Amino acid sequence: MSHQPEFEEPGVAPIARLPPELLGDIFLLTLPTITPSTVGPHLFNPCLTSPWSLGQVCSQWRVLALSLSTLWASFAVPTRMTARVLYLLTVQLERSRQAPLHVLIKCSHMWPGNRHEQAYTTILQTIARECHRWRMIWLELNSDSLPKAAFENLGKLPLLTDLRLGSEFNPYFPRQLVDVFANAPSLCRVILGRQSASDIHLPWRQITTYKATYYQTTPYLANLSAIAATLVECDIHIAVHNISAAASQNSTLALPRLRRLVVRKEQLLDGLAAPALLELYVASSSTAQSIIGFIVRSTCVLTRLTLVQCAAPANEIVELLTHTPALTTLEIQFACGTPETGTPNALLAALAGADLAPRLAALAWADFTDSTDRAAFADMVEARWRVERRLRFVAIYTCRLRMKASGLRLRALMSEGLDVIILNARKGRTAIKRWREY
Repeated sequence: MSHQPEFEEPGVAPIARLPPELLGDIFLLTLPTITPSTVGPHLFNPCLTSPWSLGQVCSQWRVLALSLSTLWASFAVPTRMTARVLYLLTVQLERSRQAPLHVLIKCSHMWPGNRHEQAYTTILQTIARECHRWRMIWLELNSDSLPKAAFENLGKLPLLTDLRLGSEFNPYFPRQLVDVFANAPSLCRVILGRQSASDIHLPWRQITTYKATYYQTTPYLANLSAIAATLVECDIHIAVHNISAAASQNSTLALPRLRRLVVRKEQLLDGLAAPALLELYVASSSTAQSIIGFIVRSTCVLTRLTLVQCAAPANEIVELLTHTPALTTLEIQFACGTPETGTPNALLAALAGADLAPRLAALAWADFTDSTDRAAFADMVEARWRVERRLRFVAIYTCRLRMKASGLRLRALMSEGLDVIILNARKGRTAIKRWREY
């Protein structure tokens, strides 16, 4: 005969016995990630996603969901502002009460007299009145048609820590926003993605995370100099072919607190020094000499190195790795259409020895030219696995190359504790995008 424990109430689901505090934490984990490509699907059908769907499960969940102000404090504002969308956003803003707000505002081109214009302006003005609660504001402006009345007389921004303005492919930026974010004493994370946004007025000397695309070297140097003392993470791109002006500084700009650096032209490293740097991401490098010079000049101890669309010859990559003895993570994607077709295999031969990158624990290898010797790759992995077993993770991304017997050799090591991933080009390119992280 079955025995029911005394502390369990018959007929009550286990989830119903969770403490409200724990269930509330679970509710917060169900919130969808807000991005410009997924703006407000729940606004047109509230039962689709959290937080609207949580209150439809049972009355207890509804009471708990309504009591959690932070559950309602993250939302997106689409340009297509129907009466229903306006109502739902207004309700969500009311339910957030005094919780810090995380808001994404998307503004596509709006013709004069558009039937959504009045409702769109109304919700923007409502959000602007709550600017003292802004924690994160993301303006994805696909045109310069942001209503002029939207952010007029904007007050102080005491809680704002995260500012994101558009994407790097969007040239539009409303001039009325140039001075809006200058009075933000807590702002520390800034992501800019448009040419004219480089002229924006910000409290530069408190920024710790900075990502931007520039079309001129002068504002790049001015802004980077302003945040040099506080910068911890940096992602910089200059979208011009000739960036010699950025690399021809007479003096070296020191970034004493920088831990992670992302550049998409290796010449940007010339004239920089980051003694505390741990992670370096370089894209579209035709040579490794600027990278080597930067590491030597910085005397930094890199633990993670990422090379995307790398066209540098094998001997330069090997030389680079000799300057990073503490490296634990190496991610490399070889460039397509380059004459250095033998680079992958030459680098494999060098990595087969334990003296190069001796502390390597994770290796991601992307070769969409399919010039990698499968057997040589498996030999290299086995050699590093057998010696001290510091290598814990291996991923290889190919175009049409099948690993066949070499893949079986790699998978056999999984039973011994090695984590192995083998992906084709479609999934591999998606994985490579995550190397950049943000």
